[in-house]
Amino acid sequence: SINREMSFLLAISYDYNNRYLVDATIRESASSLYGADKRWANSWSFGFGWNLHNEQFMKNISWLKQMKIRCSYGLTGNQNFNTNAAIATYRYYTGFSYAGYMGAYLSNMPNSGLMWEQKKDFNIGLDLKTGPLSLTFDWYTADTRNMLTDVTIPTSTGFPSVKDNLGLVRN
Repeated sequence: SINREMSFLLAISYDYNNRYLVDATIRESASSLYGADKRWANSWSFGFGWNLHNEQFMKNISWLKQMKIRCSYGLTGNQNFNTNAAIATYRYYTGFSYAGYMGAYLSNMPNSGLMWEQKKDFNIGLDLKTGPLSLTFDWYTADTRNMLTDVTIPTSTGFPSVKDNLGLVRN
């Protein structure tokens, strides 16, 4: 169950006068968990924040410690599955031999077309602080596509199912 991953990451962050905040990331990743044609996937995110409590028109409100509006949008990947789902894996027959030689058999049906699950997130939020009280509000949507699903295949293949990218979940 050895797997390998390689990534390149670019992250940029900018803060103007502690009022306007911007963050962006881009990531290119490859993993041995996926099929030979689908090893690489990209991820990215962008976020913006506005510290309203640091604006000149809000400075005179003494009871307000923080009022921040934030928004983010991004695409991430997932590697949460069995390491041998994309490649052919063999096992040895133990306890049996033919003319002194051990045999091997295919232990799972490979799928070289498996690709990364990808999740798009969108979030808008508000953070308020007044002395000892704080309030956080979030509204978000999340769409996960290319989810890994067990697909039933004919038993004449010798396997009950194979992994494939078929699922979609929306939160």
